[in-house]
Amino acid sequence: MPIRDILVHVGSSPACADRLALAADLARRYDARLIGAGAPESPAAEDSFRAMLRSAGVVGEWRGIIGLPESFVARHPRRSGTGDRSRRCGQGGGGDAQSQDGPRARPASA
Repeated sequence: MPIRDILVHVGSSPACADRLALAADLARRYDARLIGAGAPESPAAEDSFRAMLRSAGVVGEWRGIIGLPESFVARHPRRSGTGDRSRRCGQGGGGDAQSQDGPRARPASA
């Protein structure tokens, strides 16, 4: 099943630039739409998201988050009608990227 939408939380954490780059790369690879979500009172977050769209050459849109980011992200597939065909990159504890299946796997130490 193709991935049609990728939702990424955009904020001010140090991990945000890496998260945006990863999400843009995935959107380009899968020809998916990139949806940036962040606090409406943070125009810098929206500006960095729109700059990433232009530089990566991907289609996307910005959505202001009202309330907790976790609630917004959890509701996204139902509201957009994409079901499980959308993927989300967000901020977990410590700013690590996550997908809807849980935290990203880390390589085992040797």
